[in-house]
Amino acid sequence: MSIERYFERIRYGGSATPDEGALAALHLAHAEAIPFENLDIHLGRAIGSDVSGLFTKMVLNRRGGYCFEQNGLFGAMLEGLGFRTRHALGRVTFGAQVPRPRGHLLNLVEIGSRRWIADVGFGGYGLLEPVPLEPGREHRAGGETYRIVNAAGAGFELEMKGMEGWKSLYWFDETPCYSVDVDVMNFYHFHSPASFFHQNRVVALAGRDRRVMLTNDELKIVRGGTAETRVIADEDAYCRVLVDEFGIELPGDPAADLRPHPSIPKRRSAA
Repeated sequence: MSIERYFERIRYGGSATPDEGALAALHLAHAEAIPFENLDIHLGRAIGSDVSGLFTKMVLNRRGGYCFEQNGLFGAMLEGLGFRTRHALGRVTFGAQVPRPRGHLLNLVEIGSRRWIADVGFGGYGLLEPVPLEPGREHRAGGETYRIVNAAGAGFELEMKGMEGWKSLYWFDETPCYSVDVDVMNFYHFHSPASFFHQNRVVALAGRDRRVMLTNDELKIVRGGTAETRVIADEDAYCRVLVDEFGIELPGDPAADLRPHPSIPKRRSAA
Protein backbone atom coordinates (compact mmCIF):
# COMPACT_ATOMS: atom_id res chain seq x y z
CA MET A 1 0.00 0.00 0.00
CA SER A 2 1.24 3.45 -0.91
CA ILE A 3 0.12 6.81 0.43
CA GLU A 4 1.23 8.30 -2.89
CA ARG A 5 -1.08 5.99 -4.86
CA TYR A 6 -3.92 6.83 -2.48
CA PHE A 7 -3.30 10.56 -2.96
CA GLU A 8 -3.32 10.04 -6.73
CA ARG A 9 -6.64 8.16 -6.50
CA ILE A 10 -8.34 10.95 -4.54
CA ARG A 11 -6.58 13.70 -6.53
CA TYR A 12 -5.00 15.14 -3.39
CA GLY A 13 -2.01 17.45 -3.44
CA GLY A 14 -2.34 19.18 -0.08
CA SER A 15 -0.66 18.90 3.30
CA ALA A 16 0.02 15.52 4.91
CA THR A 17 0.55 17.01 8.38
CA PRO A 18 -1.88 15.37 10.84
CA ASP A 19 -3.85 18.50 11.76
CA GLU A 20 -7.44 19.71 11.42
CA GLY A 21 -6.87 21.39 8.07
CA ALA A 22 -5.39 18.29 6.47
CA LEU A 23 -8.14 16.08 7.93
CA ALA A 24 -10.83 18.28 6.36
CA ALA A 25 -9.05 18.42 2.99
CA LEU A 26 -8.39 14.65 2.88
CA HIS A 27 -11.97 13.89 3.89
CA LEU A 28 -13.36 16.09 1.11
CA ALA A 29 -11.00 14.68 -1.51
CA HIS A 30 -11.85 11.07 -0.61
CA ALA A 31 -15.61 11.71 -0.49
CA GLU A 32 -15.64 13.38 -3.91
CA ALA A 33 -13.38 10.81 -5.60
CA ILE A 34 -14.43 7.36 -4.37
CA PRO A 35 -18.10 6.44 -4.81
CA PHE A 36 -20.22 4.62 -2.28
CA GLU A 37 -21.38 1.28 -3.70
CA ASN A 38 -22.41 -2.20 -2.60
CA LEU A 39 -22.23 -3.90 -5.99
CA ASP A 40 -19.94 -6.74 -4.90
CA ILE A 41 -22.83 -8.11 -2.86
CA HIS A 42 -24.88 -8.27 -6.07
CA LEU A 43 -21.98 -9.79 -7.99
CA GLY A 44 -21.73 -12.61 -5.45
CA ARG A 45 -18.33 -11.46 -4.14
CA ALA A 46 -17.87 -11.61 -0.38
CA ILE A 47 -16.59 -8.39 1.21
CA GLY A 48 -13.54 -8.53 3.45
CA SER A 49 -12.04 -6.19 6.05
CA ASP A 50 -8.37 -6.69 5.14
CA VAL A 51 -6.95 -3.23 4.44
CA SER A 52 -4.65 -4.41 1.64
CA GLY A 53 -7.68 -5.87 -0.14
CA LEU A 54 -9.62 -2.63 0.34
CA PHE A 55 -6.65 -0.68 -1.06
CA THR A 56 -6.47 -2.93 -4.11
CA LYS A 57 -10.18 -2.64 -4.76
CA MET A 58 -10.74 1.10 -4.26
CA VAL A 59 -7.34 2.56 -5.11
CA LEU A 60 -5.69 0.26 -7.66
CA ASN A 61 -8.88 -1.05 -9.31
CA ARG A 62 -10.67 2.31 -8.93
CA ARG A 63 -13.86 0.86 -7.49
CA GLY A 64 -15.99 2.22 -4.67
CA GLY A 65 -17.22 0.56 -1.51
CA TYR A 66 -19.77 0.76 1.25
CA CYS A 67 -19.20 2.06 4.78
CA PHE A 68 -17.07 -0.81 6.13
CA GLU A 69 -14.79 -0.57 3.12
CA GLN A 70 -14.69 3.21 2.76
CA ASN A 71 -14.03 4.01 6.40
CA GLY A 72 -11.78 0.98 6.79
CA LEU A 73 -9.53 2.36 4.05
CA PHE A 74 -9.80 5.99 5.13
CA GLY A 75 -9.00 5.16 8.75
CA ALA A 76 -5.94 3.17 7.71
CA MET A 77 -4.67 5.98 5.49
CA LEU A 78 -5.17 8.54 8.28
CA GLU A 79 -3.33 6.30 10.72
CA GLY A 80 -0.48 5.95 8.24
CA LEU A 81 -0.19 9.73 8.15
CA GLY A 82 0.03 9.95 11.92
CA PHE A 83 -3.56 10.76 12.88
CA ARG A 84 -4.95 9.22 16.07
CA THR A 85 -8.03 7.40 14.84
CA ARG A 86 -10.26 4.49 15.79
CA HIS A 87 -13.44 2.91 14.49
CA ALA A 88 -16.93 3.10 15.98
CA LEU A 89 -20.11 1.30 15.01
CA GLY A 90 -23.36 3.14 14.32
CA ARG A 91 -27.00 2.30 13.81
CA VAL A 92 -28.58 3.98 10.75
CA THR A 93 -31.73 5.92 11.69
CA PHE A 94 -32.26 7.69 8.34
CA GLY A 95 -35.67 6.53 7.11
CA ALA A 96 -35.74 3.56 9.50
CA GLN A 97 -39.15 2.38 10.68
CA VAL A 98 -37.73 -0.23 13.06
CA PRO A 99 -34.33 -0.45 14.80
CA ARG A 100 -31.53 -1.53 12.47
CA PRO A 101 -28.40 -3.42 13.54
CA ARG A 102 -25.11 -1.70 14.21
CA GLY A 103 -24.46 -1.77 10.52
CA HIS A 104 -22.52 1.44 9.94
CA LEU A 105 -18.79 2.08 10.44
CA LEU A 106 -17.30 5.52 11.10
CA ASN A 107 -13.95 6.91 12.25
CA LEU A 108 -13.35 8.97 15.39
CA VAL A 109 -10.23 11.13 15.08
CA GLU A 110 -8.51 12.92 17.95
CA ILE A 111 -6.49 16.06 17.19
CA GLY A 112 -5.21 17.95 20.20
CA SER A 113 -8.10 18.41 22.62
CA ARG A 114 -10.82 17.92 19.99
CA ARG A 115 -12.44 14.82 18.54
CA TRP A 116 -13.94 14.57 15.10
CA ILE A 117 -16.32 12.29 13.22
CA ALA A 118 -14.58 11.39 9.96
CA ASP A 119 -17.09 9.43 7.89
CA VAL A 120 -16.66 9.02 4.13
CA GLY A 121 -19.01 6.03 3.97
CA PHE A 122 -22.61 7.16 4.46
CA GLY A 123 -23.50 7.55 0.80
CA GLY A 124 -25.39 10.34 -0.96
CA TYR A 125 -26.35 12.23 2.19
CA GLY A 126 -23.04 11.65 3.93
CA LEU A 127 -20.40 14.04 5.19
CA LEU A 128 -18.08 15.80 2.79
CA GLU A 129 -16.00 17.14 5.68
CA PRO A 130 -15.49 15.96 9.27
CA VAL A 131 -17.77 17.15 12.09
CA PRO A 132 -16.50 17.88 15.62
CA LEU A 133 -17.84 15.58 18.32
CA GLU A 134 -19.29 18.48 20.30
CA PRO A 135 -22.94 17.78 21.20
CA GLY A 136 -25.38 20.66 20.71
CA ARG A 137 -23.20 22.68 18.35
CA GLU A 138 -24.22 23.27 14.73
CA HIS A 139 -21.41 22.80 12.23
CA ARG A 140 -21.29 23.75 8.55
CA ALA A 141 -19.49 21.10 6.49
CA GLY A 142 -19.40 20.69 2.72
CA GLY A 143 -22.35 23.00 2.13
CA GLU A 144 -24.62 21.27 4.67
CA THR A 145 -25.37 21.91 8.34
CA TYR A 146 -24.93 19.11 10.88
CA ARG A 147 -25.07 18.70 14.62
CA ILE A 148 -24.40 16.03 17.22
CA VAL A 149 -27.04 15.48 19.90
CA ASN A 150 -26.95 13.30 22.98
CA ALA A 151 -29.15 10.28 22.33
CA ALA A 152 -31.77 9.12 24.80
CA GLY A 153 -30.17 6.56 27.07
CA ALA A 154 -26.61 6.66 25.77
CA GLY A 155 -24.49 7.56 22.77
CA PHE A 156 -24.95 10.25 20.14
CA GLU A 157 -26.95 10.98 17.00
CA LEU A 158 -25.67 12.77 13.92
CA GLU A 159 -28.36 15.02 12.43
CA MET A 160 -28.49 16.92 9.14
CA LYS A 161 -30.54 20.10 8.61
CA GLY A 162 -32.85 20.02 5.61
CA MET A 163 -35.79 21.97 4.24
CA GLU A 164 -38.11 20.33 6.78
CA GLY A 165 -35.81 20.69 9.78
CA TRP A 166 -33.36 18.33 11.46
CA LYS A 167 -33.21 14.72 10.32
CA SER A 168 -31.30 11.98 12.15
CA LEU A 169 -28.75 10.12 10.01
CA TYR A 170 -27.38 7.62 12.51
CA TRP A 171 -26.79 6.79 16.17
CA PHE A 172 -23.40 5.71 17.50
CA ASP A 173 -21.48 5.30 20.71
CA GLU A 174 -17.85 4.85 21.68
CA THR A 175 -17.89 1.12 22.40
CA PRO A 176 -14.64 -0.33 20.99
CA CYS A 177 -14.99 -1.79 17.50
CA TYR A 178 -12.82 -4.72 16.40
CA SER A 179 -12.16 -6.39 13.06
CA VAL A 180 -14.37 -9.31 14.02
CA ASP A 181 -17.32 -6.88 14.45
CA VAL A 182 -16.78 -5.68 10.90
CA ASP A 183 -16.50 -9.26 9.61
CA VAL A 184 -19.83 -10.16 11.25
CA MET A 185 -21.61 -7.20 9.62
CA ASN A 186 -20.04 -7.88 6.21
CA PHE A 187 -21.32 -11.46 6.48
CA TYR A 188 -24.78 -10.22 7.45
CA HIS A 189 -25.07 -7.75 4.57
CA PHE A 190 -23.80 -10.31 2.07
CA HIS A 191 -26.02 -13.21 3.15
CA SER A 192 -29.11 -11.93 4.94
CA PRO A 193 -32.29 -11.24 2.94
CA ALA A 194 -33.21 -8.82 5.76
CA SER A 195 -30.23 -6.58 4.98
CA PHE A 196 -31.00 -3.36 3.11
CA PHE A 197 -27.78 -3.82 1.13
CA HIS A 198 -28.71 -7.40 0.24
CA GLN A 199 -32.09 -6.22 -1.03
CA ASN A 200 -30.94 -3.13 -2.93
CA ARG A 201 -28.19 -1.96 -5.25
CA VAL A 202 -26.96 1.38 -3.92
CA VAL A 203 -24.43 3.69 -5.57
CA ALA A 204 -23.78 7.32 -4.59
CA LEU A 205 -21.27 10.11 -4.99
CA ALA A 206 -21.37 13.35 -3.00
CA GLY A 207 -19.81 16.58 -4.20
CA ARG A 208 -19.80 20.27 -3.36
CA ASP A 209 -22.09 21.12 -6.28
CA ARG A 210 -24.31 18.03 -6.42
CA ARG A 211 -25.13 14.66 -4.89
CA VAL A 212 -25.80 11.72 -7.20
CA MET A 213 -27.67 8.66 -5.94
CA LEU A 214 -28.55 5.47 -7.83
CA THR A 215 -30.88 3.14 -5.94
CA ASN A 216 -31.91 0.15 -8.05
CA ASP A 217 -33.55 1.69 -11.14
CA GLU A 218 -33.85 5.28 -9.85
CA LEU A 219 -31.15 7.86 -10.54
CA LYS A 220 -31.47 11.02 -8.43
CA ILE A 221 -29.31 14.13 -8.84
CA VAL A 222 -29.66 16.79 -6.13
CA ARG A 223 -28.43 20.33 -6.79
CA GLY A 224 -29.09 23.30 -4.54
CA GLY A 225 -31.99 21.66 -2.77
CA THR A 226 -33.78 20.55 -5.95
CA ALA A 227 -33.83 16.96 -7.16
CA GLU A 228 -33.96 15.55 -10.68
CA THR A 229 -34.89 11.89 -11.03
CA ARG A 230 -35.13 9.41 -13.87
CA VAL A 231 -35.77 5.70 -14.20
CA ILE A 232 -33.10 3.41 -15.66
CA ALA A 233 -34.47 1.43 -18.61
CA ASP A 234 -32.52 -1.83 -18.36
CA GLU A 235 -29.25 -3.44 -17.26
CA ASP A 236 -27.24 -2.01 -20.15
CA ALA A 237 -28.43 1.51 -19.29
CA TYR A 238 -27.66 0.80 -15.63
CA CYS A 239 -24.05 -0.11 -16.45
CA ARG A 240 -23.65 3.01 -18.59
CA VAL A 241 -24.78 5.15 -15.66
CA LEU A 242 -22.19 3.45 -13.45
CA VAL A 243 -19.46 4.57 -15.85
CA ASP A 244 -20.81 8.02 -16.76
CA GLU A 245 -21.88 9.23 -13.31
CA PHE A 246 -19.62 7.30 -10.94
CA GLY A 247 -16.59 6.18 -12.95
CA ILE A 248 -17.25 2.53 -12.04
CA GLU A 249 -16.25 0.00 -14.68
CA LEU A 250 -17.11 -3.50 -13.53
CA PRO A 251 -15.07 -6.36 -15.03
CA GLY A 252 -16.60 -8.99 -17.29
CA ASP A 253 -20.18 -8.54 -18.45
CA PRO A 254 -21.81 -6.78 -15.49
CA ALA A 255 -25.23 -6.58 -17.18
CA ALA A 256 -25.25 -10.38 -17.09
CA ASP A 257 -23.18 -10.92 -13.93
CA LEU A 258 -25.16 -8.70 -11.55
CA ARG A 259 -27.79 -10.55 -9.56
CA PRO A 260 -31.17 -9.67 -11.11
CA HIS A 261 -33.22 -7.01 -9.38
CA PRO A 262 -36.99 -6.89 -9.97
CA SER A 263 -36.96 -3.18 -10.81
CA ILE A 264 -34.33 -3.47 -13.56
CA PRO A 265 -35.18 -5.36 -16.76
CA LYS A 266 -32.50 -7.41 -18.47
CA ARG A 267 -30.95 -5.92 -21.61
CA ARG A 268 -33.57 -5.34 -24.25
CA SER A 269 -31.56 -7.08 -26.95
CA ALA A 270 -31.89 -10.32 -24.98
CA ALA A 271 -35.67 -10.07 -24.66
